[in-house]
Amino acid sequence: MLVKRCLVSVLVAAFALAGSGCDTGDQVAPPQSAAAFHDSVGVQVHTSYWDTAYGQADRVADSLADLGVRHVRDGMSLSTDSAWNDILYRHLATLAARGIKFTYSLDLRPEAGTVSQRLGVIASRFAGTADAIEGPNEPDYYFEKRDWATRLRAFMPELYHAVKSHPDPAIRALPVVGPSLALADSLSSVGDLSRSMDLGSIHPYTGCQSPTPRHLQYVSDGYAQASGGKRWWATEAGFHTAVNYDPSSGAQPACDERTAAVYTLRTLLEHFKFGIKRTFIYELIDLHPDPGRVDPESNFGLLHNDFSPKPAFTAVKNMLAIVGTGRPSKPEPIRFSASGRCRYLLIQKADGSYVAFLWRLDSVWDRDARQPISVTPEPVTITIPDGRWVRLIQPMESTTETPLPLRDHQVEVELAGDPIALHGATSDSP
Repeated sequence: MLVKRCLVSVLVAAFALAGSGCDTGDQVAPPQSAAAFHDSVGVQVHTSYWDTAYGQADRVADSLADLGVRHVRDGMSLSTDSAWNDILYRHLATLAARGIKFTYSLDLRPEAGTVSQRLGVIASRFAGTADAIEGPNEPDYYFEKRDWATRLRAFMPELYHAVKSHPDPAIRALPVVGPSLALADSLSSVGDLSRSMDLGSIHPYTGCQSPTPRHLQYVSDGYAQASGGKRWWATEAGFHTAVNYDPSSGAQPACDERTAAVYTLRTLLEHFKFGIKRTFIYELIDLHPDPGRVDPESNFGLLHNDFSPKPAFTAVKNMLAIVGTGRPSKPEPIRFSASGRCRYLLIQKADGSYVAFLWRLDSVWDRDARQPISVTPEPVTITIPDGRWVRLIQPMESTTETPLPLRDHQVEVELAGDPIALHGATSDSP
């Protein structure tokens, strides 16, 4: 099993350039729709890992419904053992019955079935469940001694042709997501695969550093040589909470659960603001019990292994509930500006009201000392010339809305390490 790695040595320069960042100045802000933001959030699951918590498919489906996420990423691998396949089908069907949509990743292993066989299963057994078909996941790690680059360069054209010429029009209409790579050095071995993908795939792990726009630009620029400049999905991004891990293992650094929650919210906001239309959080559940918190691979979940929520689960659930799922009938730009050290993302809800998420880039975790860092709150002044009311929400804690005084079309808030949300409108309702 892969110990999830981030390119720590490669990314040092990118993070060293990243300051606290801000968005300032009067502007007419075109909002994003709530539906688009909600649909940008996905989560990794492992339905075939039935020797782990994922073996409880009903609880997995219930947890996804509780979280509010409707998009998952998972592998589509078959076996010569029909009983194994039957279990996989039942687990996938349990999630699909709850309205979950899948990005199905097809790996290089010939024993996992041919491309035609796997697409046939998706078309026949799981019609209408697919969001996308994805190329192999990190083949440079899994197949590093098996001529992975040559095999990948042959596999991707085969996969793309098989999808785009499939007899089922629903399969033909699916986007093909390119392969992800584990190591930056692998990019030179792959070359340009852009003709065999509609979207690229990046894994912008930060190793428990705060996500920043410069980090995203650095990772995206690196992967552009494989995707030919096409846009990307972030098919994995997340944080493990094995704070007692052995750093000599090669795993990426850990952080505590509250830090993981703060950085997960910032990740979703930064990615969407950057133009990444879908980000899959890695992953839904801790794979194995690990009371000593020493195994990184067992601690990436939004949920503990017993399905109890970590702070990140609660924070993402709150964020999605605050935004909602609908889209305004006619998106309306709003005059909006922020003065102070902050970044913001403006979203319009289905009822026409607006949500502005505000956050900072300051670190809230010392990776060397493995201790939280306290971030001193600083004032941020929001100017909304047409605003009629504003309410403050703390998504790290709840969805409760606290009215704020709006004086001279301005409201001032204190912003520290936690992202906050402002809900407001240009009319007296709702």
